[in-house]
Amino acid sequence: MSKERKWLPTANAKFGVVICNFDRGYPFLPLKLGDVVQILEENSGWYRGFSLRGKAKKGIFPASHIHLKKCDILNAGPREVVLPQEDPVVREIASALLEWNNSWRRLFMTGQTAEFEELVKHMTDLLDWRRQILTQSLTRDEMKELKLKITSKIDIVNKQLHLDLIPREENGEIVNPKDVSIVHLFKVIKNQEVSKSARSTGGSLVQSLKSPSTSFNIWLKLDLLKLQLKNPVEVIFFLYDKKTGREVSEPYREVLSEKGLPNDVEKIGCTFAVFTDLDQTDRNTKELYLVCRVIRLCNEIENKKSCSIVRRPLGIAVYSLQEILSSIYDELEDGKNFHMEIYSSATQYANDFAKLQDYVIAGDRTNFLPPPEKGNGLFGSLKCMYGSLEKVQEEYPLKIRKNTAICRKLGFSDTIAKSGEDRHDIFIELVSGYFDKGPKKSNKNVEIHICVVDKTGRVIENLVSCGQGTETIGMYRTVMFYHTAQCQFVDTVRVSVPANHMDQYSVRFIFGHMSAGNRPRYDQHAVAFLKLVTKEGTAIPDGIHELNLFPDAVLTKDYLKEPWEVGDGQPSLPLVLKDSFKVRTVICSTDLTQNVDLLRLLRWSNHKHHLKQVMLGVKNIPGDELLKFLKVSLDAVFDIVEDGSDDSILAFQSLVFVLSTVLERRYAQYKFLLDQFLENSFERPQVYQRLMEKLKVAFHEVIIPTKQRILEDDTLVKTMKAAEYLVKFIVHSRKQYDENTRGKGRDVFNKELRNMLTTFFEMIKYSFPQDDHVAPRCQALALQFFPTTLGDFLTVVSRQLLSEIIADFLFKLNPQRLSGFKTTFLQSLVASELFKLRESRLTLLPAFLLQLNHHIAGMDDQFRLCLDVLQDVISVIYQQDTSTADKEVQLFVSKSLPVLYQSYKQIKYEIEQQADGQKSPFRLASVVVCQLGILQIMRKTHYKWCIGIDEGQTISSGQNFANFINQSFFIFHDMTDRKTLFPSEWSVMLLLMNNILMTSTEQLMELISSDMLGSGDSQGSVSFEHSLWNNFFLYSVSFSVQEALQLEQFSEAKRIRILDWCGDMRVKMNDLMVTYWRQLGILRVRFIPAMVGPFLRVSLLPQPALRQRTIPLFYDMMEVKVKDGFQDLQVEMIEKLDTYVIQGMGDIEFKKSLKDVLNRKCKDNSQVISQGGMDFVSTLVKLLDRLFDFRNVTDNTGEASQDLKMHVMYNLLNFYKEMGRKEMYIRYIYRLTEMHKSAGSYNEAAFTLLLHAQLLEWSNELMGAEGQYPAQTCAERKEALYKDIIDLFSKGKLWEVGIEQCKELIKHHESTSYNYQRLAELYLTVSKYYDKILTEVRADSQYFRVSFYGAFPPYFKDRTFIFRGLEYEKLTSFNERLSRIFPRAKYMTSLTQPGAEIRNSLQQHIQSCTVMPLSDGLDKLPNKSVNETVIQFYRSNNVREFILKRPFHKGKKDKENEFVTLFIECTVHHTTEAFPGVMRWFEVSKTDSYELNPVQNGIETVKENISVLQTLIRRFNNESGGSCNPLTMKLQGIIDAAVAGGLKNYNTFFSEAYRKANPDCWQQTEELKSHMIALCKVCGEALKLHSQVCSDNMRGLHEHMEKKYREFRKQYGNPDDEDPYEPLKPKPGAADPPPPQLPADRPTSRHSGNVSSRPQSMVEDQFQGEPVSVPPPVPKKQRPTIRDRAQSSISPTVYHQNSMPETHSLGSISSSMQTQRQNSITAPSSKELNGAPPISNQKMEIVEQIEEDDTDL
Repeated sequence: MSKERKWLPTANAKFGVVICNFDRGYPFLPLKLGDVVQILEENSGWYRGFSLRGKAKKGIFPASHIHLKKCDILNAGPREVVLPQEDPVVREIASALLEWNNSWRRLFMTGQTAEFEELVKHMTDLLDWRRQILTQSLTRDEMKELKLKITSKIDIVNKQLHLDLIPREENGEIVNPKDVSIVHLFKVIKNQEVSKSARSTGGSLVQSLKSPSTSFNIWLKLDLLKLQLKNPVEVIFFLYDKKTGREVSEPYREVLSEKGLPNDVEKIGCTFAVFTDLDQTDRNTKELYLVCRVIRLCNEIENKKSCSIVRRPLGIAVYSLQEILSSIYDELEDGKNFHMEIYSSATQYANDFAKLQDYVIAGDRTNFLPPPEKGNGLFGSLKCMYGSLEKVQEEYPLKIRKNTAICRKLGFSDTIAKSGEDRHDIFIELVSGYFDKGPKKSNKNVEIHICVVDKTGRVIENLVSCGQGTETIGMYRTVMFYHTAQCQFVDTVRVSVPANHMDQYSVRFIFGHMSAGNRPRYDQHAVAFLKLVTKEGTAIPDGIHELNLFPDAVLTKDYLKEPWEVGDGQPSLPLVLKDSFKVRTVICSTDLTQNVDLLRLLRWSNHKHHLKQVMLGVKNIPGDELLKFLKVSLDAVFDIVEDGSDDSILAFQSLVFVLSTVLERRYAQYKFLLDQFLENSFERPQVYQRLMEKLKVAFHEVIIPTKQRILEDDTLVKTMKAAEYLVKFIVHSRKQYDENTRGKGRDVFNKELRNMLTTFFEMIKYSFPQDDHVAPRCQALALQFFPTTLGDFLTVVSRQLLSEIIADFLFKLNPQRLSGFKTTFLQSLVASELFKLRESRLTLLPAFLLQLNHHIAGMDDQFRLCLDVLQDVISVIYQQDTSTADKEVQLFVSKSLPVLYQSYKQIKYEIEQQADGQKSPFRLASVVVCQLGILQIMRKTHYKWCIGIDEGQTISSGQNFANFINQSFFIFHDMTDRKTLFPSEWSVMLLLMNNILMTSTEQLMELISSDMLGSGDSQGSVSFEHSLWNNFFLYSVSFSVQEALQLEQFSEAKRIRILDWCGDMRVKMNDLMVTYWRQLGILRVRFIPAMVGPFLRVSLLPQPALRQRTIPLFYDMMEVKVKDGFQDLQVEMIEKLDTYVIQGMGDIEFKKSLKDVLNRKCKDNSQVISQGGMDFVSTLVKLLDRLFDFRNVTDNTGEASQDLKMHVMYNLLNFYKEMGRKEMYIRYIYRLTEMHKSAGSYNEAAFTLLLHAQLLEWSNELMGAEGQYPAQTCAERKEALYKDIIDLFSKGKLWEVGIEQCKELIKHHESTSYNYQRLAELYLTVSKYYDKILTEVRADSQYFRVSFYGAFPPYFKDRTFIFRGLEYEKLTSFNERLSRIFPRAKYMTSLTQPGAEIRNSLQQHIQSCTVMPLSDGLDKLPNKSVNETVIQFYRSNNVREFILKRPFHKGKKDKENEFVTLFIECTVHHTTEAFPGVMRWFEVSKTDSYELNPVQNGIETVKENISVLQTLIRRFNNESGGSCNPLTMKLQGIIDAAVAGGLKNYNTFFSEAYRKANPDCWQQTEELKSHMIALCKVCGEALKLHSQVCSDNMRGLHEHMEKKYREFRKQYGNPDDEDPYEPLKPKPGAADPPPPQLPADRPTSRHSGNVSSRPQSMVEDQFQGEPVSVPPPVPKKQRPTIRDRAQSSISPTVYHQNSMPETHSLGSISSSMQTQRQNSITAPSSKELNGAPPISNQKMEIVEQIEEDDTDL
C-alpha cells in the first residue's frame, strides 16, 4: 500500500490567476474565471489556499486551473502577505475593469446604447494599453506618458459612471490612506476635483495632461506634390498669422523634381520639418495657417530662353491649423493627413502673388483661380508635439532625425530662456520696391541678388539661407517678377553673421533686369546695402527700413561708408532717385542688444563721468532686453554698487529695478535665471554690507512720514518686491565672506542682521495714516517675501534666534490687522524648513494658533484660508513622530479643538437656517478635516489633557470630562449623519474619517469609569449624564447606518478592499454600543422607548453579526419594562417598523432573526417574560409580513401597480385596526383615500374616509392638524370629513349612500347644533341627489370572480376575490387590465378547480369569470309602483353574495331535446365586505354550491320571461311614446320561437314517462305548469298592449303573433281564466290611429321610450322586473334562502342578448351609430323578427355563460 503524501507548504507557487471555472462542494474551493488565489500548500497536482474574494474560506483546487504569477512574500509563515510582482498600473487596470463590468452590464440591460458603446471603447483602450505596458517595448518617457493617460482615463470614466474617486498624487501614484493624514488626503482629492473640472471644460485627454505654459511644435511630413510639371519646383512652407498678415516662422524650403518628389532620393518618404519655439501665445492669440508657396525653376522667361535658372511664381496652398492645435489628433501616432490644393492668381499682375494666401483664406474667388484638376495638390501629414524641441526629439526619434529641418520662430518665444539656449539669427524680409523702366518700352524683369560683404565689399560665403532644408549659400537670388515696376516680394532670408562681426559686415542687394531671347543676360542697374549695427553699437531695430539705392557703378567705390537708410543723412555718392526698396528686419539675438540704455549699462566703465545718466537710463530698458542679458546686466549693476561711488543710492535703485522687473508676473517663468546667476555667477563677498545698509534704510523709509522719505514711493514698492533676492544676495555674499575670512566679524553681522529684521517687523506692525498708500503695499509685499528667505537666513542665523524673532512679532501683531497677507505669511512659514524643525515649531506654534484661532472663531473672510493653514500645520506634525509631539498636540487640544467645535456648531446652525447657503457645506468639510486631523494624531494621554487630568490620576470630578465627551459625541453624530459632508464618490475619505472616529471613540470610552454610570450616593460620585449617553447611542447608531459603511451595497472588489483595510467598522461600533448599554443596568429604563428606533435601524441592516448583537437589546428593553408593561415599547416598535420598512430597510432574514432570537429569549426566561412577550413577537412578525408586501409593491412603478399598492395598504389598514393603533390606522386611511382619488375610484375613497369619520364623536375636543385638515375640534373635523365624503359619493354617482350621510349630518344639526342654515343646505343637497337618481344615467356594475394560483404573493396565492368592474367594463377588458398588473400570468380556460400541479406551479395562473350579484335589497321593495332606476340600484349595490351558474349534462345528452339532461351548477360566493366599499375587490370568505335539475331550470327560465314582460308592460304603461321593438321581439321569442323549439321543449317534463322516470320532480313539474299558465296570461296582456302601440307597418306581424298566441293559450293557458287579450276593433269607416312615435333626434332620457338610443345597460335595466305573484306549490318561508334568492335573481344581460344586437361602446354612442341603430330597430322586417332567438331563458343563460366566461378566456 502506497504511503499517502502530505500537504507541504509551497516554496514559489504562492500567487495565481484562475484560468478555468471550478465548482465543487466541500472540501473543494469553488473558483471563477479571473479569480485571484493565494496558495498555501500543494499535494500531487492540487493546491490548497483561498480566493482573495473571500479569504475566510479555504479549500483545495487543481493546479492545472491556475496560472502562477511572480510575487513578493512579506512575513513568510502562517500570516504571510503575498504581493504580485507587476506594475501597479496594470493592477489598477484590472481593478477598474472589474468595477466597470457591472456598469457595462447595467447599461446593456437598460438599453443605453450610446453609453454602452462608449464604455466598451474605454475598456478596449485599457486592455490595449495594458498590453503595451506588459510588452515593455516603450521608452521611459513613452511609458510615463502612457501611465498618465491610463490613470486619467480611469478617473474620468469613474466620474462618468459615478464610481469611487481614486486619490492620486500629481505624478499619478495612488495615495494609500493607511500612510497619510486625512488632511493630506483631503487636499489631494480636492486638487483632483479641480483638475477634473478643468478637463471637463474642454480639450482632449492628452491636452489635459499638458501644462498651459508648455511650448509646442508643429511636425510636417511632405509625401508628394501631385501636379503636371515641366520643370522642377521649390515648395516653401511657413506658418502664417491671418490676424496680423505676417509670417510667424522661418520658411522651410524643399526642391522637388518634375514628378513631385524630392531630388534627394534619401528624402523620399521622410521629408520632415518641425516648426518650433511656439508657445501658448501663438495658440491663443493667433489664427495660424500653414502656407506653401510653389516656385517654378526654369531657364526661360515667357517661352524665351534666359541666361540662367530663374525662379517664377506658380501657385500657393493654404491649410488651417485650428484642428491640429485643438489636440483632436494628438493620440494619432502619425498625426493628421492633409491635402492642400494649389491656387494661382486670377490676374496678370505678379504682385498679387504676395497677397494670394489672404485671398484664399478669405475665400475671395475673384482674385484666385481654382485648381485645374481635382485631386491635385500637396499631400502629407501634420502633428502637434508638446514640449521643448529636445524633449520632442527624445520622444519621437523616428520623426525628428538628423536631416529634419528645424524652422525657428521669427522672434523670441516664451520658452527660449528656459532651454538655456543662445540664439543669434537675423531675418530679412523683402517687402516692396519700385523700379522705373528707364529707356525701355516695358517694365523690367527684376531679380535681386542678396549677399553678405565685409568692409571692403568682398562677398562672404555661406552666410545666407533661403530657408531650412537647404544649405547656406553666398548669394541668394529672389523670385523674378515679369515686367513689373511695383513689386511685392515674397522672399525671406536668414543671415548668419557672428555677433562679434556684426559691425564689420553688411548685407548687399544688387538689382538687375533679367533679359531673355537671343542674347539673354542679367543687367544690374542699382545697389543697396544694410548695416547690421547702429552708430551707437546696438543692433539695428526691428521693423521696416527703406534703403538708399545707388547706381551699380558705385561697386567700384567705397560706397559702404555712405548712409544706407533713407533719412539717415545725405550720401556723397549719387542715388537712383526714381527707384525705392524696403525691407523688414527681425533680429533674434541673445548676444547683441538693440537698446542703447542697456548697452551703456554694460559699458558703464566708459561712461563714469555720466554714471548718473547711465543709472537713470536703466529704468528705460525693456524687460525683454533685460532677460536676454540678465547675467551681464546684474554683473554691471553689482560692479557699480561695489565701486562705492557717490551715486550708491542710484545704484541700489538700479539693482532693485532689474530684480523687480524679472520678478514681475509676466516674467515668472524666468525667475530661475536669477537662481542660476546666484548659484553660478555671483561672487561678491563684500557687497552684503552695502545691501544690508540700503535695505534697512528702505524698511525704515516706510515707517517715517511720507514727506520725510528720501526714496521714491515706486522705489519702495519695488524694493519690497525685490527684497527676497536682495536677502539671498546678502546671505550668499556673507557666506562667501565667511569662507574667505573664516567667519571674521560674525557677531557684528548677527547684530546688524537682527537690527535689520527688527526694523523689518517694525515696518510690518506700523500703523500707517489713511493718506499713506505706499506703506500698506510695502507691508503686504514684505509679508509675502519673508517666508521665502527663511532657508537663506538659517544658513547664517541660528534657528532659535529666528524663531524667537518671528514669534515675538506674531504675539505683538494685532490679530485684526493685515489679515489676508498675514494668513498667507503664516501659510508660507508652515511650508518653510524652519517650521519643520521641532525646536523652532515649538516656539512658533503658540503664536501661530493665537492668530489662526482669532479668525477661525470670528469666521471672518480669512476663515477658509486659516483652516487651510491649520491643516498644513497638522499635516506637518503628522509627518513627524507623533510620540514625541506631545506638546504640539497638547496645544492643539487645548487651543484649537474647542474653537473648531464651536465653529462646527455655528456652521451647522447656518446650514439649518439658510436654505441657499452653498458655501457652508464646503466650510463645514474644512472644519471637519481639521478636527479629524487633530484626532488622528491624538493618543490616550492627550484625551486626558482634554478633561484636565494628568497621567496616573483618576477622574475625581466628571464635569469637564462629561462636557468634552458629550460635545464630541454630539459632533461625531452630526458628522456621520450628514450626507452632504463629503461627496459619495469620496469613499476613501469617508472610510478614513470613520476609521479616525472609531479609534477616537474607543479611546474616549476607555476613560469612562463606573462612576460615570451615576451610581449611588451624592458625595463624591458623579451624577448620571443622560445627554452624554444619549449622544453616544445616537452617534453609534448613525455611525453604523451611514451609507459609506454599507458593504452589502458595494461591488465585491470594493468590499474586499475595505475589509482588508479596516474591517467592518459597524461591528466594532456595535460591540461598543451593546457593551455600554448593558453596563447601564437599571438605568436603561431612561432610554426606553427613545432608543427603540435607533437600535431598530441598526438591526435592520443586512449584516448577520449586527442583528445577532442588536436584536437581544429589544428583549433587554422588554425585561426592564416587564413590571410596568411594555405597551409603550410595543407602540414605538410598531411605529418605527412601519417607517423604516417602508423606506426600504429590512428583509425576510431580519424577520426570521427577530422571531427566533426574541422567542428563544422569551422561552428561556419564561418566569420573567410571560406569554405577552410571545404575543408581542407574533404581532411584530405579522406586521413585518404586511410591511414587506407593501414595500415590494411600492417598489414597482406605473399605473398597473396601483391596484396592488391599494390591496396591501388595505391589509395594513386592517392590521392596525385590529391592533387598536388608531393613529396608524388613520394615517393609512388618508393614504388609501388619496390613492383611490388618483385612480378615479371616488366611491371607494368616500367609504375609506368614512372609516375615520365613524371613529369621531360630536365633541368639542381639540384635534391637531391632520392631512389637509387644520387643527380644529372633533365635531368640526367630523363634519368636514362628512362634507368631503358626500362630495366623493356625488362624483362617484352613488347618491343613495350620499343621502344617508346627509341624514347623519341632518340628525346632528336637528338634535344638537340647531344650525338651520346648514340644515337648509343639506336638505337642498338631498333633494338634488334624489333628482339625480331619477334623471341621470348610471352604468350597472359588473362583478368578476378571480382566483390566483401559482407563484403569486402570499396575499393573492390560492385566494379568490370578487372584483367590481369599471363602468361598462366587460370580462375581456377586465382581463386586459388584470394582465397589466400581472403581465406574466396565464389565464386558465376552465372554471373547474385546478389540481396541485397548477397550485404549486412556479408560474402565475389566473381564473376569471363573470358573476351575478345576489341582493337583499330587492326583497325590501314592494312589487309594484317602484321606479326602475331604484330597482337597478338595489340590484347591484350593497351586495356581498354572488352566484356563478355553470351548465352541464348528466348522463347521455338527448340530441332531440337537450333540456331534458341540462343541469345547472350554482356556486354562491360570500365576500368579507359588501360592495361597493373601501376597495373595488374583496376576498371570498365562504362558498356554497348546489345544482338545479332540468325542471328547476325551466322554472327559472319561465319566471325570468314573466319578469321581463311585466317590466316592459309597466314601462309602456308609465311612459308615453318610444319604440315597441323590445316588446315585439320578446313576445315573438316566447309565443313563436323559430329556433330550438322554444317553450315546447318543456312539454317533455309534463309527460307520464318523465314523471315516472323522475318521481322526485312531480311537485316541480306542477310548479312549472303553474308558471306556464301565468306566463300565458302575461303574454295576453303584453299582446294587448302591443296592439295599441305598434305601427301600421308592423300590423301584419302583430296579426301573426295574435294567431300564434291563440295556439299558445290553447296549449298552456287555463281555460277557466278570462283571456286578457281583447283586441280593440276600429269603428266602421274609421282609420286606425297612427301609433305614437318620437322624432329621431329627440334627446335620450330616462322617461323617453326610445330604448335604442340609450346605452346598453339602460336597455338591459328596462328589461328587468319582478317575478309574478304565483303561489308556489311549497310553503313560503319567512326569509328566502340563498338558493331561493339565487333562483329568483335576474341577470342584467340575459334579455339584452336575446332581444337586440349589441351596438354600444364603453363611451358615449356616436350620432351616426344612434341613427343606424334606430333605423334597424324601428322597422324590422318580418324575416328578422321570425329569426329572433328562442324564448328559452335557460338557453339564453347558457349562451351568456359561454360567451362571457369561457369564450373570453
